[in-house]
Amino acid sequence: MYRDTIVIYMSDHGEMLGAHGGMFQKWHNAYDETVRVPMIFHNPELFRGHKQTDILTSHADLLPTMLGLAGLDEAKLGRELAKTHTQVRRLVGRDLSGFLLGEVPEARYAADAIYFMTDDNIFKGLNAVSFLGTTYTPVDQPNSVETVIAHLPTGADGAIERWKYSRYWDNPQYWTSPGVQDIQTYVPGLVNQPGERVAVTTVKALNPTSGQVGPAPDEFEMYNVTADPAELTNLADNPTYSTQQTTLANLLNAQRTAKRLVPVNQPWANGSAQQLPFQPAAS
Repeated sequence: MYRDTIVIYMSDHGEMLGAHGGMFQKWHNAYDETVRVPMIFHNPELFRGHKQTDILTSHADLLPTMLGLAGLDEAKLGRELAKTHTQVRRLVGRDLSGFLLGEVPEARYAADAIYFMTDDNIFKGLNAVSFLGTTYTPVDQPNSVETVIAHLPTGADGAIERWKYSRYWDNPQYWTSPGVQDIQTYVPGLVNQPGERVAVTTVKALNPTSGQVGPAPDEFEMYNVTADPAELTNLADNPTYSTQQTTLANLLNAQRTAKRLVPVNQPWANGSAQQLPFQPAAS
């Protein structure tokens, strides 16, 4: 059984451990401490010796690579699934099995960009009441993140350097009324304690009217990771690097379009149209 088993060791996220000014856990960022995780493959028959690489990889590459190592054809599997499912898409990740088996050179993947996104917000749910019985406010917006990591010829004599570009945005899909408005109420003191208190309610809308607020504006980070591996100097909106920012912003839009996929509208049995989840606009 051991020789017929491919062991894959990965992690879902890293840990900040106080980096970047005292941050902990892994939420609301795309720093190296959070997104750099192990991806280790082992099988005594397929892999001889030990090899490592610095190519960019993604969790989205895992399933295509597993299929490739198992000798399964994604297109054939897709045709089978299409017999019983209304929509079947090609997997957005890459099949790295050829590289792992020594059949494809590392250079094949050198130019590939990686797209990362997270809308993970554990501080927002059906209610915002702690186990102590007090209300709390969610993490300040914008707190959804999408990032592109890519290589650009920006070094001396056109040398290739690694860049990271992150967009922080207020995603209306996760508002209390998705895509319409977000209502947050804060009550000082213990919620279940008798007595009067003044509650503060904030209403956010895509098209705010009197007494409402609009979405938080986008914020950006951009790092030359080759020159600044600790990601300490944010180059976003620095005129000296406007060309790089334009290139990376366009690449982020292209990566989102290719990889952040949602179901295609199809009619229900009664003829009404299904609604797509909110899709982030180009930045």
